[in-house]
Amino acid sequence: MDGFIALIIDIVAANGLAHADIHQQRAVLTLPGYFRPTNLWDLLVIHKKQLIAAIELKSSAEAVALACGHDFDLILMDLQMPVLDGLAATKQIRHYEQEKSCARAAVLAYTSLVLEDDLLRDCGVDGVLEKPCNGRWCTDTPVR
Repeated sequence: MDGFIALIIDIVAANGLAHADIHQQRAVLTLPGYFRPTNLWDLLVIHKKQLIAAIELKSSAEAVALACGHDFDLILMDLQMPVLDGLAATKQIRHYEQEKSCARAAVLAYTSLVLEDDLLRDCGVDGVLEKPCNGRWCTDTPVR
């Protein structure tokens, strides 16, 4: 999970918020307006006293439950997670989307593994973000 936190910090800096306050110590806080406002947050980004992002990292099984209950534009899926690997998690998300006629979220696999495009496509992965990458991933990192 440290790789995800580093990636998020790089993304924040690369998008003009290099001077934002980034809090990485897990703490139970109440953030009004969130689905579950009281939570154990992994990362908070605050800029000029405004909350920019509240991030809670999930296991793959928790990610499936969260993704199936909400409308996300993009899911960054680590393929090497405990409990349920990222490909199986993506398959479950795709099954739910189809069953409930939900909008299809884009899923990018975040991995250093080399996998066949057919396997990724069959699991519902839309692209691959190759490890390691930094906050400039949208321009500097090959996405296939």
